[in-house]
Amino acid sequence: MPGTVAKLLALALLTLAGCVPSPGPFHLAAVEGQLLDRESRKPIAGAHVFQVYRGAGAPGAEPRVYHARWTQTDGRGSFVFVSQIAPSARMWFLKTYGPRYDFYHPEYGLVRGPTTEEAVVVLEGSLDQAEQRRMDLQVFCSSTDDDPQSRRLRELACPRPRLE
Repeated sequence: MPGTVAKLLALALLTLAGCVPSPGPFHLAAVEGQLLDRESRKPIAGAHVFQVYRGAGAPGAEPRVYHARWTQTDGRGSFVFVSQIAPSARMWFLKTYGPRYDFYHPEYGLVRGPTTEEAVVVLEGSLDQAEQRRMDLQVFCSSTDDDPQSRRLRELACPRPRLE
């Protein structure tokens, strides 16, 4: 009987191993990039660039953010994400999509970027429709989404109530 239990346990573990994308820690790759204005081709300094990994969601629903990390562009519009082990164990065992690169800048608003696994990323922003993107953020500011990207965006883009 103990041999049967061991065999069933081994079979269950092998079955589960086939269901996960990787048998160990998920590594976030190092990425470098630059953010440019689409029309002028000038670098956009001081923008907050988000690298976002999403999980599978229900059909038609916005996929849930499993992990987001962010950095800020320098005077040349350059940004870097260093390689690291994903802090969320969910990414080790569940299917994720990404990374997607979004950026926020007060003049440009929130710009949704491409999903790519390239090591070098070039993002472009345009002031065209920036007013609409900034207005969209006002709706976002009242949302209660509690993923890392949403919390950070609210810190950056949403007015804080004044204490008197």
